[in-house]
Amino acid sequence: MTRISAMRRVQHIVARSGRMQGFAVRPLSLPPMPPRLSDLEIQRALGALPGWSRRRNVLTKTFSWPTFAQGIEFVNRVAKAADAMNHHPDIDIRYTKITCALSTHDAGGITELDLTLAGQIEKAANES
Repeated sequence: MTRISAMRRVQHIVARSGRMQGFAVRPLSLPPMPPRLSDLEIQRALGALPGWSRRRNVLTKTFSWPTFAQGIEFVNRVAKAADAMNHHPDIDIRYTKITCALSTHDAGGITELDLTLAGQIEKAANES
């Protein structure tokens, strides 16, 4: 059973029962999975995202900040943008260097969601 079909089975069971371990839950409707982008689509999009690079099925960029606190403020801005999109990056914090990695795991690669979030992360970086 794939991860997606297992999640849908759990959602079906929860939706029928309306409860899970004593907590009330609402059935979730999953949006359709965005398709993976082609190599050409990714390369074209990277032209508009300075400093971003592709490593296999992941978009990455490392940002440098003068202080640790400024780096964490940037991470908080990224978190708000990611929550608004319901699409979350992997973030690696190394003192004043923050690396963001984007991939749509359920699609098995880079999708339009990753490109959109990369643009939002760029805006967050420029808000400092």
